[in-house]
Amino acid sequence: FGSDDTAALDEDSEIAITGRIEWLLAGGWKQFRDFTSWSDDEFGLLLGAAAHYEKDEYGTATGPEEKTFTWTIDASAEFGGAGLFAAFVGRHLDAASQDQYGLVVQGSIFLERDKWECFARYEWGDDDAPGDDLSLLTAGVNRYFSGHDLKLTIDVGYAFNAVGDLWASSGAGWRTDAPGAPGADGQTVLRTQFQLLF
Repeated sequence: FGSDDTAALDEDSEIAITGRIEWLLAGGWKQFRDFTSWSDDEFGLLLGAAAHYEKDEYGTATGPEEKTFTWTIDASAEFGGAGLFAAFVGRHLDAASQDQYGLVVQGSIFLERDKWECFARYEWGDDDAPGDDLSLLTAGVNRYFSGHDLKLTIDVGYAFNAVGDLWASSGAGWRTDAPGAPGADGQTVLRTQFQLLF
């Protein structure tokens, strides 16, 4: 984990193993290639589970070799114009003696056939450290002009608690709040994205 855009021969991990299984209970594999349930999609249900084990490089100056075990279970359902997704994730850090958990639940529905799609998402996380758990609610809309090739997305997110270092994300717009500082909860994020694929 975290090795994107790093040198290939840097001391990093001694071993890393990842695996995933998926079980298609209804529908076709193709409809789960994106996160949208188009109006003409048949009912689909996909269950998934994944696990990752990693051990830090032995004998480095960075400290004790951390052993990390991460896992997820998730489900996606499509109803021909509406969709639901849920995932529960966990991570155990051996040297740090931490057990961290997270949950995301998202639903979407088309208001106008394959053009205007509303969605809402709730995210919760416990980093097993002092301070507030993550608690976010996001609502937004997608406007499809030509499927995913030309799409506008606008959403608003609200953090019910302070956003800690682990949860902050410049890509998603969430900044680190100072725990206990006045106004540290109630962070609001407004995002807009225009997508052009060719």
